[in-house]
Amino acid sequence: MAQNARLFWAVNITDELKEKIDSFSREMRLPGLDARWVARESLHLTLAFLGDTDVNRIVPMVTEVERRLAGFIPFQIQFGGAGFFPSSGSPRVFWLGVGGEIDRLKKLQREVLTGLKAAGLAPDTRPFSPHLTLARIKSPAGVSLLRSRALEAGHNEIEGILRVDSVELMQSRLTPGGAIYSVVASLNFKAG
Repeated sequence: MAQNARLFWAVNITDELKEKIDSFSREMRLPGLDARWVARESLHLTLAFLGDTDVNRIVPMVTEVERRLAGFIPFQIQFGGAGFFPSSGSPRVFWLGVGGEIDRLKKLQREVLTGLKAAGLAPDTRPFSPHLTLARIKSPAGVSLLRSRALEAGHNEIEGILRVDSVELMQSRLTPGGAIYSVVASLNFKAG
């Protein structure tokens, strides 16, 4: 029987930016809000979610994605402007937006998907909406206050730029305290 791992591809964030993003996230936390906040060490930008995947497919998958990214050069993004998914009704996710070289980020995501498909994998194909998940909302309690607080914060950018110069294949282990992430493979771009 094949062993599976819960996998996704992501751009990891520097510790310095994680600290600034976590500070913003802590400002948004309100009493009475029924949400699970993403721990600082778990902050990342998801490019493609695979879910449970046969571990024997990891090497072919990494090889295909690496081929697609052979000519990729580093680029820069920044974070700012909070929002919700879905944007109306009862939101389930509270997020921080992404700015900067978004076209390059979207191209990176498309290349990762192309590599996954070439490896015979079927990643989540929902339209890519670059964001950083800050919290998963469990019930509507307190959401209107969070919306107000996020609106007050406006579209202030988190100070600092992230130089995207690699992508990581990540494994997610679900625990009662939340997901724990570990790097399975890291693909660095050529110096630029």
